[in-house]
Amino acid sequence: MMLRKCKFFNLLLTFFISFALLAGCGGGGGGGGVVGPLTVVISLVSSTGNPLGDMRCVDAGNMIACRGIPYAEPPVDELRFAVPVINQMWNSGWDGTFRATEFGNKCVQDDGSGSEDCLFLNVFFPKGTEPGDALPVMFWIHGGALIQGEGSLPGYDVPDLVKKGVVVVTINYRLNAFGFLPHPALEDPTGNFGLKDQVLALQWVQDFIENFGGDPTNVTIFGESAGGHSVLSLLVADPVIVGGLFHKAIVQSGSYSPTQTDLATVGYFGLGLPFANVLGTPSTGPCGGTDDAAEIRACLRALTVEEVMDAQNSGPAWAWISPVYAAGTFLPQSISTAITAGNVANVPIMIGSNLNEGSL
Repeated sequence: MMLRKCKFFNLLLTFFISFALLAGCGGGGGGGGVVGPLTVVISLVSSTGNPLGDMRCVDAGNMIACRGIPYAEPPVDELRFAVPVINQMWNSGWDGTFRATEFGNKCVQDDGSGSEDCLFLNVFFPKGTEPGDALPVMFWIHGGALIQGEGSLPGYDVPDLVKKGVVVVTINYRLNAFGFLPHPALEDPTGNFGLKDQVLALQWVQDFIENFGGDPTNVTIFGESAGGHSVLSLLVADPVIVGGLFHKAIVQSGSYSPTQTDLATVGYFGLGLPFANVLGTPSTGPCGGTDDAAEIRACLRALTVEEVMDAQNSGPAWAWISPVYAAGTFLPQSISTAITAGNVANVPIMIGSNLNEGSL
């Protein structure tokens, strides 16, 4: 889970493409009204057919790239350390033309760069594709040890995949403490917010990918390193939550530990509680210095990004904040236990290691 990007990304994805094409693919003409030499405008509708608005995307030769699409509300203020919420533009629509020509912010990285306002995705599809063409969808989850990475890294523009006749979606999801801090004072004490970002993005695909010519009934999730670990997590997640969101899975150099963090012991007492105890200000004291859950939440949400990341990087006990499991939650079992018990999504799965994984 340590490798930050796959050196042979395009080569490996070309190999994997036949796996995603099992259900077939289609083609069409059009792809939106051309308004300039480098952009196109497409009209989007909701899952019920109601008009949402127009979106300007990049004409990238044989591929249309719609970049920086906000799938969730910015996870700030009351939404920091909370379950993501669909961006309201997908409920109410928008006026004018939404510009999807630039990538959105990356999520906060281990070095403190990036932004909390980062829940964006990107959609790439063949030029000439029309709504209803039902092309296979490949949903990429980036790696980076759950502490760094983004869906717009060089090499993730995926023209080699798209020219095979698929729609590719790449996403950002919350990292570090912002994505994986468990704490009993939070409304969702298990954390795992980064994984829940991935789930919300998958739900967005179900609701809106037909606008881009994709087939919501033929979605392959795939990821490398921490992205592969995320795929494994989604495969063993509560089927009530993730059922029907994906139909195939590819794990590239993903890994899991037989001693994965459980919530009740290690999650709370080894991660969340000591982490909160080193967060705070000289005037307020540590965020964990009270038994009042509302006060703890307010303290955690009032901190600057720099304060959160300084605390994360101050001690090895929580430097590697990662998904936790607990019965009756989003992750009811560890990956190891779930696989041993056969509690895995009933979908075709491809697992392998990438060439030269871990080399520099």
